[in-house]
Amino acid sequence: MHFSQLTRRKVIYSAVALALAHSLIGHFFAPFGLLIWPGVIPAFILLIASASPCYSPLTGCLLHFGFFAFCDAVQKLYSGGNHDGQGQGWLFLTTLSGLAVALPLIISWLRNHRSSSLTMKLVAVITWALLMTLYLKATFHLGQGRSYWYDWNAFL
Repeated sequence: MHFSQLTRRKVIYSAVALALAHSLIGHFFAPFGLLIWPGVIPAFILLIASASPCYSPLTGCLLHFGFFAFCDAVQKLYSGGNHDGQGQGWLFLTTLSGLAVALPLIISWLRNHRSSSLTMKLVAVITWALLMTLYLKATFHLGQGRSYWYDWNAFL
């Protein structure tokens, strides 16, 4: 099966599986969830773009935001390690690097989306950027002060 032949349901199931896998890796294997986070953010866009005709630009951008917000909140609340200011800063840095990769992917996906008007594409990108900005501003200190650690993380 080619990536471009994924249906809506398979895309959603794949994105949910990716979100859950990332959440479990982040919780049980402390730094690895943080290290793979910049790759997980664009992976959601690639999954949504693989079913491009199935989703309108606004729906695709809202789906990406939803999966991003879920993974980010889970990572801030339940990832392993100490959630102090330094850890929050590293999480914010990896988040921004992932979003820096995701934005050109979103723009490329929207340029190739033939069934939508330019206005709808602009509304989708602006909505996505606004939601990301508001979410990151509102949840910057989410999870600060929490600490999860397991003995098998001691080798790191």
